[in-house]
Amino acid sequence: MKKRLIICLLSVTFALVMTAGVILAARGTHPGTEIQQTSHASTLNTSGAWVQVNYDGFGNVHNNGIFALESFGDFLYAGTQNGYMGAQLWRSAEGNIWTLVRTNGFGYTYNIWILDLVEYKGLLYAGTSADDENGAEVWSSPDGIEWTRVISNGFDDVNNDMVHQMAVFSDTLYAGTFRLSGGGAQVYSTTNGTDWHQANSDGFGNANNHGIVAFEVFNELLYAGTGNFTDGAEIWRTDGITWTSAMTGGFGTANNTIIASLATFEDQLYALTRNLTSGSEVWRSPNGTDWNQVVSGGLSDPNNKWGYGLKVFQDHLYLVTGNRETGAEVWITPDGTTWHQIGFGGWGDPLNVGSFWDNSIAVFEDHLYVGTTKEWTGDPTGGEIWLYLPNTIYLPVIFRNFPP
Repeated sequence: MKKRLIICLLSVTFALVMTAGVILAARGTHPGTEIQQTSHASTLNTSGAWVQVNYDGFGNVHNNGIFALESFGDFLYAGTQNGYMGAQLWRSAEGNIWTLVRTNGFGYTYNIWILDLVEYKGLLYAGTSADDENGAEVWSSPDGIEWTRVISNGFDDVNNDMVHQMAVFSDTLYAGTFRLSGGGAQVYSTTNGTDWHQANSDGFGNANNHGIVAFEVFNELLYAGTGNFTDGAEIWRTDGITWTSAMTGGFGTANNTIIASLATFEDQLYALTRNLTSGSEVWRSPNGTDWNQVVSGGLSDPNNKWGYGLKVFQDHLYLVTGNRETGAEVWITPDGTTWHQIGFGGWGDPLNVGSFWDNSIAVFEDHLYVGTTKEWTGDPTGGEIWLYLPNTIYLPVIFRNFPP
């Protein structure tokens, strides 16, 4: 009689959760110095898990937030806020082993924030925020190591305190400013990275539009979302030549003070607001001018009022809220109307009040990363970077017949 051995490997379901004992390396204050760390893992629901992939503040408590994340070449880059010694720039090829590549605000300690990172024509660009005496700057690098300053003194206007948001549209790099001391925000553009010109009128004609907080390309137009604490946030759009209004008055309420993020999802444009009165809202439009509300009241928690970021990842739209009572939350939707929560309580630390808008949300090597900003009060330990592991893996059923 033949012996038949049938080995059946049943489908095995398991979450990709990196648990304690996985070693992460964060290279220290000087390049080449390595510090070993045991990872933190937080299982938040049955379909996914969050894993911290850096030391708090990369081991420096003064790195109070991870304000920018961007994929460039073979690396994920992280820019920090550091009001003590100037912003730092770190990078990782694996997503969990970090090397310090720039410190002291690119050599100028008044550059206390790296606010945004974007790739344009083979170079990585960084937008900064300076102190009260110096305007924002823009730097560029071909390799992430060597950097050249291409804009200083806030585009020759020190009231441009921040290069808050950058975007690429129609082979052109755009940079939006934020003016803390008043006056209308400005948009600058360049086609070669060195020659810049102002592409809008100050504040799009409204001096209360103090900041450009969000950019998004939708239906072959570039959209810009503003911060306006008087009239309510606005959305403007351009074909590269002329700007026209797409929404004014904060969707009908001046309490929607900021368009925190814009995202294209399922052929519609989504806008996340900041609303300190009743909670953040989400609106969407099929054409950029007709808007419908899909989220109100901070997703049933009015403390979710510091709207931060939207990001599309693996056919879902992710929303990072700001909550200064219990910590940041993360929500997900497959269709824009049905939402469920996948991130809770500031990833276990209520001082993690949110991401830094969508500037610190990035996809790298088909994984989603979120950098946090810490509450200014309390005893913060430094900004964190969290990796989301959304999927379980099903091993196939394998039948093999062996000879007797």
